[in-house]
Amino acid sequence: MVETKPLSNTAHGTPFPSPNLAEDILETIQTIILVGNGEGQIVYASPSIERILGYSPAELLGDGFWELPFTANPKARHLHREEIARAARGEVPPISHPYSTKLLTKAGEERWILWHDAKGPGDLIIGAGQDITEQRRAEEEINRRERDFRAIFESASDGILILNSDWVYVDVNPAACAICGYSYEQLVGKKHGSVVESETDLPRLRAEALANGTMTCESTIKRPDGETRHIEYSIITNFRAGHHLILTRDITVRRQLESQLTQAQKLEAVGRLAGGVAHDFNNMLTAIRGYSELLLKSFPEGKHRKYAEGILGAADRAAQTTQQLLAFSRRQVMQPKLLNVNEAVGEELDLLRRLIGEDIELVTALAPDAASIRVDRSQFGQILMNLAVNSRDAMQGGGKLIIETRNVLLDSDYVLKHIQVRAGAYVMLAVTDTGTGISADVKSHIFEPFFTTKPQGKGSGLGLATVYGIVKQSGGYVWVYSEPGEGTTFKIYLPQAQPETPQEPSKASGTAKILVIEDDEMIRTLATTVLRDRGYQVFDAVDGRQALALCQQYVGIFDLVITDVGAPGMSGEDLMGYFAIKYPNVAIVHMSGFPRAHLAGTHAVPREAYFLSKPFTVKQLLEAVEEVLSHRTHS
Repeated sequence: MVETKPLSNTAHGTPFPSPNLAEDILETIQTIILVGNGEGQIVYASPSIERILGYSPAELLGDGFWELPFTANPKARHLHREEIARAARGEVPPISHPYSTKLLTKAGEERWILWHDAKGPGDLIIGAGQDITEQRRAEEEINRRERDFRAIFESASDGILILNSDWVYVDVNPAACAICGYSYEQLVGKKHGSVVESETDLPRLRAEALANGTMTCESTIKRPDGETRHIEYSIITNFRAGHHLILTRDITVRRQLESQLTQAQKLEAVGRLAGGVAHDFNNMLTAIRGYSELLLKSFPEGKHRKYAEGILGAADRAAQTTQQLLAFSRRQVMQPKLLNVNEAVGEELDLLRRLIGEDIELVTALAPDAASIRVDRSQFGQILMNLAVNSRDAMQGGGKLIIETRNVLLDSDYVLKHIQVRAGAYVMLAVTDTGTGISADVKSHIFEPFFTTKPQGKGSGLGLATVYGIVKQSGGYVWVYSEPGEGTTFKIYLPQAQPETPQEPSKASGTAKILVIEDDEMIRTLATTVLRDRGYQVFDAVDGRQALALCQQYVGIFDLVITDVGAPGMSGEDLMGYFAIKYPNVAIVHMSGFPRAHLAGTHAVPREAYFLSKPFTVKQLLEAVEEVLSHRTHS
């Protein structure tokens, strides 16, 4: 124990009331006082040590301090004791700065003690220790939160930018650099809006954010590589004193997908309208063409024959328009066949060269391993013709037209960026020109029917709409890539196909009893007239109910039923069921202005049934009847 003397009042020279005042003070303070000698032993421990570490002062005298609280770290215990002993002997000065050690309480709890050492009299050293455990834990919690923040800050997919009160960047994360296209060094230290080009009124946004505390908006920025990106960002002012926070997110892909979805929905709606109009018009054209053919037979020569020929020619041209509308709406009658895409392109090259003229160079880049596709052969040629015509018109001063084929695999990454696309193996047909290019505004309407940028009378506006419909009906996709003055590329992706087993053609047969069910009077009258002229015994009905009543009254057996798929009165399935029971060997021809593919999901037309698409000619009607009856006769 260090000898203590009564303290005196240096100001008045009178002693304190108690000669043991020093002991009284040490009994109450929260600071540990230790006195060590030149051997490194503890010769005095203040009573406060028991309140902090749980040991009584007597337990820690001698070597007790080193053997008990220091048990968690033997190496530190030895070094610390040796350093204390040398400082007590005066061989080295005491540690001049505060330092901390981790000690164990009697209950085994870790406590951090901050020490201040001073040389005592003789071979003694005095150490004063303060319990800083709670402060140390608070610091560790702050450090942990800082590490968590940095981890989130560095790995976040959204851009995070921290600015000071002058709107100068003081920290940015990697995602922000990637979105903006600038490095950390290029952004930090720069004022908001001085580096990244933006179309937004930034001073107004900053003022709004300061007034409301926060602000969220969308903007368009231009990266240093010239690429334009759509971003969504939020400003949070004074998220901590004197600092603002900006959170950014690149929504370019989202906006592209939304635009694709809107365009697809718009084209789908227009397609339904166009298909409905074409379907109704086909009924009228069937009658016009049929009666024109009958008129031609009635007038072998003379001006009346010319009139009839004029009517038939106009009807044929009108039928071409309806076929284009049906192609766009994906309701065109198709006869898909297995095609080698390179051979199909090769067969069109001579016609394409004549079509585009001598001042445009035609170049092909056809992959030797390009797979086969399943598509209507004539419609495939129509795709090439329509694209070539558009390219020719875009290269009035000459240029180059490039046709390319190759196999591609549209994977999940591609699907994420192109809505409605199914992943799989495709054949890509690309048609590229070096023409004037297409603006973004025009591209958004380019596949709409009757939309054209050509002068009046120079284009119908159905060419690209037809391409779109054929490709979609064939299970493929079409995309256009173009910039004004940079030319245009149409990329068409058609599914790779496998060979199919060929079917034997049907043979023709003779006369029969025929029932015609058609609600359109013009078509019904035309069909019955043509068939009766050929010698068939023909009965007709307006709808399903009238047909059912006719069958119940008629004692004979019908050999053939020609029915409109959409005839009212009773469902087609019910009517077919009745025919199957009463006339098990009856042959059936289904008619519709819609293509068979469009009706496949309605169960209105069985897969094996014969189908006649409107508008049809007299020849086509007779050929259909003879083929179906012939098949019935031979089966």
